[in-house]
Amino acid sequence: MNQTWPRHQKKELQAVLVEFDRRGWRISKTTYYKLRCPCGAHMRMIHLTPSNPRYAQQALRWLDKLDCPAHKEEQ
Repeated sequence: MNQTWPRHQKKELQAVLVEFDRRGWRISKTTYYKLRCPCGAHMRMIHLTPSNPRYAQQALRWLDKLDCPAHKEEQ
């Protein structure tokens, strides 16, 4: 992992960012974290202060269910 984005203040959301990075997603930080799929067709936002306590789990579940050829090759 070559972390090029600022660490997330919440450790569970930092772990989500690390997992997306491990699978080849590009991560940039503005007022939130913007994640882009290696194929360029998919995007996901990770907020700084989500109100949903299951936000991190849902983001990882979304990643696992993503039907993308580039994503399947990364696993």
